[in-house]
Amino acid sequence: MAGEYRERAEERFQRSLGLVERLGELLLLNVLWLLTSLGVVTVFAATAAVFAVVRGWYDGSDRSALPAFRHEFVALARPATMFGLVWAAVAGVLAFDVLLALQMSGPGRYLMLTALSVVATLFALVSPWLLPSLVSGRRGRATVGAAIQQARRRPLATVACWLLTALAAMTIASLPVLIVVVPTLAISGWAYLTGRPT
Repeated sequence: MAGEYRERAEERFQRSLGLVERLGELLLLNVLWLLTSLGVVTVFAATAAVFAVVRGWYDGSDRSALPAFRHEFVALARPATMFGLVWAAVAGVLAFDVLLALQMSGPGRYLMLTALSVVATLFALVSPWLLPSLVSGRRGRATVGAAIQQARRRPLATVACWLLTALAAMTIASLPVLIVVVPTLAISGWAYLTGRPT
């Protein structure tokens, strides 16, 4: 009886130790993400690298944060940066078009705003799936095609990703010191939501 109790206590202790170790790895990942995001253009590559490391952990990888992040950052730097810049440009054009449409008058305004609303909604639905597609090795049109398929098949996960992103942004906006932890936690949640089987 005492041996069984001791065994369960040891098991709980080992699980707790594993949790503390993983939280430490997440904190290190966040510091690496912050440092590599200082050059604003590299935020896309840094986010892709964190996503890839966390996705690997969900898939059973036991690589520690530093070497895994370094490997993924180097591997994804160019494609993630290029894709991120294109994504940001499309988002900027959509925002600019909405501002222009709001300045219009007459029935053309409502037609333009309706069309832009449809395009912006499709853009928002596909966006959370671009990073998982890119990290899984797809490039170019294959990335967008896979993202469109996932958005069609998993609308609830898409909405959950956006809610998680909004929650992270509001948390950081209300308490900026949390930028030390929140981004990696949000990316981890995003990797979990997009990595679950359909």
